[in-house]
Parts: sequence; structure tokens; C-alpha cells
Amino acid sequence: MPTTQLFILVKCEVGFAEQVGEAIIDQVAEVSEVHSITGNYDLLVKAELNSFEAMATIVQGKLHKIQHIRETNTFLSFKILGQDIGDFGD
Repeated sequence: MPTTQLFILVKCEVGFAEQVGEAIIDQVAEVSEVHSITGNYDLLVKAELNSFEAMATIVQGKLHKIQHIRETNTFLSFKILGQDIGDFGD
């Protein structure tokens, strides 16, 4: 079955970003990556989506139940452009 990528920005309570990131990895099987990021949000979560109905299950049914998450902002990828440029830096 084809998959679509779901990206979720997560804002955590102060001091809990790493703990929340670990909980996401442990509790949400659809999540393939969690990145600690700069800016207005603390984490960038990448998940594989097999259906649009799965979006509610992932975000509302699983992520929103993890303690210390204050806010999420969800994006659905509909097309991948370009090539992977690899790691940033040396």
C-alpha cells in the first residue's frame, strides 16, 4: 500500500523536549524520525501515513496523549521534490 509522509511540529513544555521525543519514538509505531529543532517548535516528527483516516489516529489518538506536549502543527506531504543532499556540514 502506498504511503504518504506526515510532518508534525511539536511544541513541548519547557525542559521536556527530549523526554517527549523519546516517548513519541516508543509509543507511535508510524513515526520514523524525530528531530530536535530550533525556532518556535521543539521537535519535528516524520510519520508514514497509509490513509487519511490514519492521520487522526496518529495525531489525536496517539501524539496528543503524550504528556508535556503543548501544541502540534501538522503537514501532509503530497509530493517529494529533488534529491537527498545528505548530511549538513563536513
